Amino acid sequence: MAEVRLKHIRKCYGDTTIVKDFDLDIRDKEFMVFVGPSGCGKSTTLRMIAGLEDITGGELCIGDRVVNEVSPKDRDIAMVFQNYALYPHMSVYENMAFSLKLRKVPKAEIREKVEEAARILQLDQLLERKPKELSGGQRQRVAMGRAIVRNPSVFLMDEPLSNLDAKLRVSMRTEISRLHQRLQTTMIYVTHDQTEAMTLGDRIVVMNDGIIQQVDTPMNLYHHPCNLFVAGFIGNPPMNFLQVELKQQDGSLYAVRDGFQAQIPAQYASQLEGRERIILGMRPDHVHDAEMMLAEKQEIVCQGTIDVVEMLGAESLLHIEYGDQKLVASMPSGKAYKPGNQISLVFTMDRMHAFDLDTARSLLYEQD
Repeated sequence: MAEVRLKHIRKCYGDTTIVKDFDLDIRDKEFMVFVGPSGCGKSTTLRMIAGLEDITGGELCIGDRVVNEVSPKDRDIAMVFQNYALYPHMSVYENMAFSLKLRKVPKAEIREKVEEAARILQLDQLLERKPKELSGGQRQRVAMGRAIVRNPSVFLMDEPLSNLDAKLRVSMRTEISRLHQRLQTTMIYVTHDQTEAMTLGDRIVVMNDGIIQQVDTPMNLYHHPCNLFVAGFIGNPPMNFLQVELKQQDGSLYAVRDGFQAQIPAQYASQLEGRERIILGMRPDHVHDAEMMLAEKQEIVCQGTIDVVEMLGAESLLHIEYGDQKLVASMPSGKAYKPGNQISLVFTMDRMHAFDLDTARSLLYEQD
C-alpha cells in the first residue's frame, strides 16, 4: 500500500506542454479518478506514474521513494489498459500467471495467487479458456486479475471500460468498486466519462488543457464547482448558463435579461454586491414547470418553447428555447410534454451558481 505524490509534474513534447504544474497527493488506499475531455493530459499523467512516459519536470513519489528514474517493473505498480492486452494463445490461467512466471515465483504460490484472484473476479470456471472464448467483460476481468496477482502497492487503470457496451459498463463499475473495497489498495483510474468518475471515485481530479481544475469529492464537485468548466463538465445533463445583469429593485437583488427576471436569495446577494453582470448557472433538476409549482407560489422567471422531449422513464428532459437561449429542464414524467408547447419556468434560486464573466471562477464558493 502506498501514497502517490506528484509535485509540480510537467510533461512536454518539444515546445508543447501537455501536463502543466500537476500537484497532487493521493492518499494510501484511496480511489482517485482523473477525468476530463479527450486530450486534457489525464492518460499522459497516468503513464508518467507508471513509468511509461518520461517526466519533463517535477518529482513523483510512490510511498517513500522518488521514482522519476525508476523503471516501470520496479515501481510496484500494476496497470490495466483499455484494450485488455491479453495473450491470445494463452489460457486465462496462463495470462494471469505470466508476470509471476517471469519473476520465477514458485509454481505452488502462482497457483494460489491465480486461483484467489479468479475467485474474487468470478473467473474460477474460465481458467482453461482462451481470450477469444470470452466476452468483453470477462476479458476485462482477466486483465484485472493479471494485475491483482502481483499484489501491487498501486493499481493504475486507463479507461478500462470504454470498449464495453453501456449495460456491461454499469455492472463492471460495481465490480471495480467492490474490488477496491476488498483489496484496500490505492487505485488511480482514468476516464473521460464523468458518470464513471462520480460513481467510482473517493476523490476526483477534473482536468482541462493539462491543468488541474478542481480536486474534490463527487458531492462537492457537483454542488460546489469552482469554475465554469467544472460546472459544465460535471453533471448529466450539463448545467444551464445565462449571462445576466444584476439590478436592485424594492430592496432586493435581481438577475435580469430580456424576458427573464429572478430574485437572488438574500444569502447570495452580499457575495454579488457591486457586480453588474454575472453568469448564472442552474442545474436542469432545479428548473421547473410553473404549472407544477403554483402551490409553492414561486415567481415565473421566463417563458419558452419546448423544442425536444427526451423520455428517460422516471423523468423527461425538456430542451427549451427561450429567445436566443437554450435551457434544459428535468421534469417528472407524469405530465405529457410535446415539442412546440409553451412553458413557463421557475428556478430554485437557492440552488443557483454564479460565475465571474472574465475569470469564469465561482463567486459563491470559496476557492483553495
